Amino acid sequence: MKAPFGEPSHIRPRVFAAALSGFAVFYLIQAATPLRIDDDAVDYLRMAAAITDRQPIPPIPLPHGFPILVSALERAGLGSSFFFVVANCGFLAVGLLSVWRMLRIYPTLVRQLTVVFTLLAVPVVKSVPIALPEAAFFGCSLLALPLISEAMSARNSKRAMLLIAAFVLTAAAISLRLVGAALIAPLLWVCLSREPEAASQQTRSRLRAALLLATLIVVTTLLAVAIARSHTAFVYWIWARRFYSTNGLMAALVTRVSWMANGLGEIVLNVPFSRFRSRRLLFAMVGIVAAAILAASVRRPGRLTTERLYVLIYFAALSLWPNPSPRLWMPVIPLLIAEVILAVDRLPRTRLRTVAVGAYAGWFALTGLAALAYTTRISFSGDQFSKVYGKSGGLANPEITADDPAWEHIKLYRIEAARVMSRYGGR
Repeated sequence: MKAPFGEPSHIRPRVFAAALSGFAVFYLIQAATPLRIDDDAVDYLRMAAAITDRQPIPPIPLPHGFPILVSALERAGLGSSFFFVVANCGFLAVGLLSVWRMLRIYPTLVRQLTVVFTLLAVPVVKSVPIALPEAAFFGCSLLALPLISEAMSARNSKRAMLLIAAFVLTAAAISLRLVGAALIAPLLWVCLSREPEAASQQTRSRLRAALLLATLIVVTTLLAVAIARSHTAFVYWIWARRFYSTNGLMAALVTRVSWMANGLGEIVLNVPFSRFRSRRLLFAMVGIVAAAILAASVRRPGRLTTERLYVLIYFAALSLWPNPSPRLWMPVIPLLIAEVILAVDRLPRTRLRTVAVGAYAGWFALTGLAALAYTTRISFSGDQFSKVYGKSGGLANPEITADDPAWEHIKLYRIEAARVMSRYGGR
């Protein structure tokens, strides 16, 4: 069945399945990569090694969830880059299955394109082959969201089980990334919402459900307090306060708006901003236009859902966080893509729209496939890995000397990076 001007109403199931199979192969073969590291990856792996060796964990202000996961893999004999990437692929699959479930009321084509475009998104492509918690957080947080949403209309024991599972996943997401606290508001909203009436519901079961909900509310509130009082949150607060006070609040806000616009522009253009810094104005303009489309998309339905509440809170946290890293966008990329596709789907079906949408889809696919090809080249680079990944295969730039202001950090990084490469770099 065709929509006006030849636009398909959905991708044929066989074609869609074939595309997903192709993506699965591309992502899974990244397990052949040598260990990819950066500053954060080295810190996470240092913490994991300490947990496995039953040594004091280094005082690094990062959540412990990912190091615990890496340590568990290592204890099971799976402590190498190969299995880290396989695990990341598993979490990515869980997250996408959850997105498919969340979008069940959306048109089939919107659901299909959301999954395909997410797998083509450069931040997703870059995050899977590296030892970082993005993929694990992607899976946990996106699996929690449909459970929270479905608990809104569920009754009795099903509602209770959904809320308990959602709470466990929320705690797991927070242990991976502190921004997982954005799930607390949707979870509390559902806990405090009135349970759907049931004619056959007995007084005893209603009291049991009320007691469970009260317990969940108390425990969730305590979890929020514990997060706020944690060492990691304290250090993050110090970083943020320093960022907003060093050059004045207005200058910091302008910088944050610029970073957010560039980050959103990077997602829309699907090319890494770090390689095209001279096109900063283009990225910012595209990001501003995309933000306007998203705002219009959220406003038009006139209904706040648990998923949209999560995106709004996550977006607010990302707006305030003094770090422009594009990988922080990964957990909400599929939800943003779905909103944009839905907004575009509502536009009048003119030939101009068809040509523009087709051209953009082609560009996104081309850049995404190029990113997959490039990361595959890195994975199979062999002896050339140090030349094609980072400055020196993820190690510190060998040209940096003691005259550099960051020398102490560089010196420590060289030592610790060599240790984690030796420990986790095997196949």
